[in-house]
Amino acid sequence: MKNLIRAFLFAAVFLPLAAKAANPVAISGNVTGPTPLAGSWVILISAGVHVDSIQTDTVGHYSFDSLTVGAGAKQVRAIRSGYATVTNNVTVVAGTPLTSNFALVAGGNIAGIVKKASDSTAVVGAKLVLRRGNTLVDSLLSDGSGNYSFTGLAAATNYTITTTAATFFLSTTNLAVTANATITLNIFLALTQPATVTGTVRNAINTNPISGAKVYLRRGSATAAISDSTTTNGSGVYTFTGVAPGTPNAWITASATGFITLTNNNVAIGNGLTVTSNLSLQSPGVIKGSLSNVVQGIPLAMTNVLVVLRRDSLNTAIIDSNRTNASGNYTFNANPGKYYVTALSTIGTQSSDSLRLTSGATLTSNFTFTQSTAIYSALSDSRQIHFTQSGDRLILDLGISKVSRTVEAFNLKGSIQQQVAVPAGVSRVILPANYAPSNGYLFQIH
Repeated sequence: MKNLIRAFLFAAVFLPLAAKAANPVAISGNVTGPTPLAGSWVILISAGVHVDSIQTDTVGHYSFDSLTVGAGAKQVRAIRSGYATVTNNVTVVAGTPLTSNFALVAGGNIAGIVKKASDSTAVVGAKLVLRRGNTLVDSLLSDGSGNYSFTGLAAATNYTITTTAATFFLSTTNLAVTANATITLNIFLALTQPATVTGTVRNAINTNPISGAKVYLRRGSATAAISDSTTTNGSGVYTFTGVAPGTPNAWITASATGFITLTNNNVAIGNGLTVTSNLSLQSPGVIKGSLSNVVQGIPLAMTNVLVVLRRDSLNTAIIDSNRTNASGNYTFNANPGKYYVTALSTIGTQSSDSLRLTSGATLTSNFTFTQSTAIYSALSDSRQIHFTQSGDRLILDLGISKVSRTVEAFNLKGSIQQQVAVPAGVSRVILPANYAPSNGYLFQIH
């Protein structure tokens, strides 16, 4: 019975070892530098994920079993303090052991103190970021004495240290690292001193100051978030205090009722300086005019005619449009610049010459059209035609004629609205009056 118990215990103790043996070594190797480096860390990475890590034994050897590794592409990385890190890319085939050795080279080191440029005292808690090209290598904070150190760096010529600290300007240093050597690099940070941005907002026409104008401060672009805002005083003066110096530069925008908003772009903010940035605001101008149709020497207002506005040339896109009112007039409000006006009527199209609109100015551009046919304007007391309106009818007394005639009724834009044949001997014609404009009638008799 005792022998049976001993046999059971023996099997229970050694059963896990048998299970372990079922998972043979998949990746193994040695870490040297040039002698075996015991206690080095070897890390197994699969698809960018840390899978396992192990330290080398007394002869610098390591191994990962197949259960841990799995088949496929892997990375094996050897890390040792004072040596440059090395990564091997390997492909594991199920059931086939793979050897991946490392020959580590003593790395270079960078060390120094972060100090104030003004008095060389230590800057505590400065953040230092080390990159090799565009790849992040390491980052750390300076200690209580301003000290920092990066160790075990691979030899390369494209390292960059970026150092930042509150109330100090950013510092960037480029340097090269050689194997088994220490570079001493003390970094001096310049203390930032708040700047002041001030200026006067004026009327561009008469240079009078504009009080109550809103002024906005942005950093980096005209569409960036507003950093600060203020209002001009009675003398048109604005002031921003406590402005952080350096980049990004400032964009300063002023706006006021009745004026065109203006932005001063890319204003440099010097350390501790007072920066002056004045703004002269322009007022919108007016382009207006009238359209008339000359009939037998009589100018008649052209109503509801489309008038369009273009900037810089007649070939650019239309920026505004309007229609003439009952008096044949049109109006555009526009910012200063060069403009062209085009009138599009049913009896023709005309465009203005270049119109140079200045701040607050009013320009007039009239258009006169001449009707190509002989259209008569008949008033109720005309000796040629007598007419009266009765409800929705218009009664024309033409007088007796021995020949047949045709009466054509036009609107004031020159379009035929009615055409009536009048036989010889007939003196009266009745037309619908619903088309007739309120300011007169146009007829042609032939």
